[in-house]
Amino acid sequence: MFDQVVTAVAQGLPVRGCQRASKGAVSKSEASRMWVEKSREQLSHLRERRLDDADWLCLLLDGGWLTRELFRAVEPV
Repeated sequence: MFDQVVTAVAQGLPVRGCQRASKGAVSKSEASRMWVEKSREQLSHLRERRLDDADWLCLLLDGGWLTRELFRAVEPV
């Protein structure tokens, strides 16, 4: 069930939709926890990846507004 929920959310299904799609077998909160767990796993893989063994053309930074005054910037570590 974990892989099905994570795949569905990755393809754009909202976590609320997982509850409906699974006919109540997975709650909205459980689907959200599954997504967080998978996201942490993927982030861990990304952070462990070596970047000094390749030639890079550019560095892409990403971010987003959390509130009207607070901006979050995401950059490689």
